[in-house]
Amino acid sequence: MDNPNEGYLPLGMLPVRTVDNPKITTLSDRTIYEFPIIGAVALADPRSWTPIKLQRAGQVLRILKPICFATQVQAKGEISDQFLDVRYSVFRIEMDLYPELATPQPLEVYQAIHELVYLFRTIARQYWIGFAMANEGSLVQGLRSRIESGIAVFSGQGSFITPFIVYPIDEPSWQFLGALLASGTFPSTAEVMLCDALLEVRRGDILQAILLLGVACEVAVMAFLEDLISQKNLSKTKQDEILSKSFSKKLLEETVNLGANSPAASVIPRFPADWALTVCELYRLRNQTVHGGRCMVEDNGMKRPIELRDIPKYIFSAEALLAWITRQRNRLGIPGAVTATMLPMGYPISGIITPNS
Repeated sequence: MDNPNEGYLPLGMLPVRTVDNPKITTLSDRTIYEFPIIGAVALADPRSWTPIKLQRAGQVLRILKPICFATQVQAKGEISDQFLDVRYSVFRIEMDLYPELATPQPLEVYQAIHELVYLFRTIARQYWIGFAMANEGSLVQGLRSRIESGIAVFSGQGSFITPFIVYPIDEPSWQFLGALLASGTFPSTAEVMLCDALLEVRRGDILQAILLLGVACEVAVMAFLEDLISQKNLSKTKQDEILSKSFSKKLLEETVNLGANSPAASVIPRFPADWALTVCELYRLRNQTVHGGRCMVEDNGMKRPIELRDIPKYIFSAEALLAWITRQRNRLGIPGAVTATMLPMGYPISGIITPNS
């Protein structure tokens, strides 16, 4: 019986691709690995940066500053062709030269790049990296061909939107991410869920974004409360009483009762002054989304469905919550995860573009 899949690899497997033939080079002895990643990393300047150094499997890896490229892919149409923008980054690793049998294959060292890209996506808030959703290039484009009396006239149109304005990463922040990579320090679940919400905004799924933002806040507050409780000699009954209260009471009252500064009175520079109350409102919207499949906001005394223009205050208030929890953990001597506000360059998102901006 003939095998209909003959010549094809199992799902998830790529063929081994041979690139250039051996060539003469002036480079000194070393091993170089290069990994293309979909999405252009936003970098602050074109200078060479000091490589990130870390040890893996008893070998010292040197991760070089990524290089970004743009190319076009031809998309053939019925009577005319279009070109799709594709932007990508090449991450590079160098290591000393070892005997052939002791030299790792590319996928053996890729994990370091995977983890670094993850830190770019989350801590640097360059959430599009590796998801084919670069902040450059067309989000939607099309071509109109109008034919009259045997003459075809072509008219193309396209648009794109991030919609977030994200600062490019600078060298001190590059080294900061490198130190996190070397120490195996990664963001919390709440931080990752917040970045997933950015992806949903980018995709245009506002309800999913609200759901993720609300759950991120819930996860962050619950983890913080449990750490605060662990520092106190509370009975099981008292612990259950605290954890059974509403989200707003947990955040605004119980954290304070357990030693934190009042979130409602805490000012987080560059974030909304009323962030704590907005987070409580966000959690109510999260409940609406879960239980009713819709999300209604108050607008001049009227209820209307949530829109993109409503999203910025909820994102920045959720960010303020994570920053506040980090501050309180530091003040109380409780270990905590890394957050975007710890970057040497500062919090990387400067604004959100909305249709009414």
